[in-house]
Amino acid sequence: MTEKQKPATLFKYQSANIQNLVNLRNRSIYFSSPQDFNDPYDCSNSLIIREPNIEDVPKFRELMSEVLQNKSENQKHTLLRSFLNEGTDKEVHEHMKMLAKGTPERELVDDLKRPGVSCFSDNNDNILMWAHYAESFKGYCLEFRTDNDFFDTVEHVKYVKDFMAVDLVPLLLEEAVSTEAIFLTKSFHWDSESEWRLLSNQQRVSFNYDKDILTAVYFGPRMEKALIEIIYLILEATNSDVKYWLGKLNKGEYRVDFEEYKFPDY
Repeated sequence: MTEKQKPATLFKYQSANIQNLVNLRNRSIYFSSPQDFNDPYDCSNSLIIREPNIEDVPKFRELMSEVLQNKSENQKHTLLRSFLNEGTDKEVHEHMKMLAKGTPERELVDDLKRPGVSCFSDNNDNILMWAHYAESFKGYCLEFRTDNDFFDTVEHVKYVKDFMAVDLVPLLLEEAVSTEAIFLTKSFHWDSESEWRLLSNQQRVSFNYDKDILTAVYFGPRMEKALIEIIYLILEATNSDVKYWLGKLNKGEYRVDFEEYKFPDY
């Protein structure tokens, strides 16, 4: 995956629902299950297992022999061991091609159900993001500094036109593709999101962050004033250094503009 320098700040678009406001009060970020994403291809088993070459047969024999050493002896394992030792290269190759069409995909689907994902963007003025993830411009966008431990492992998403293609033997050896790589690859149709992700070994959970990494809140152009005030009151009690920006729809271009918003004394 091509390296991309981590930006100084990242943004998280949010709807102004009760749970997000609770997370804001608790200084926590939610890690979703990929099963909850709106794109069915996102973090799915979008892989193509290349048809194995006959040159891969020796490595496959070696790999499967090592696997069988740790298996208890039964009729199935005895037959497989005999097949690996006595089968011709052509016969083993046919078995590999059959294996490439089934088992790895199912195993990867099971793996993909485990990690949790939290999504960010390196821009705060994307009108599609405001529409899709900030409740049709009625939500808000949080700005975070990334020079801290919380964002130490953040990675950018790679946008591609075709499914990822991997080879069978390295895949079985867990060398060809990682769960992380699958979670960081999306269709090119989404490239305007300019997305970055944090991955976790848990899903549908929230993790706390230090208050000083939240630097600003951008309010959507259609956000209710009462909700703006609620967010201010939540943060004023815990992080008075946060800056606030009010979004406005540009009158001459398809763009959201922001101006700093000063709250009156309460």
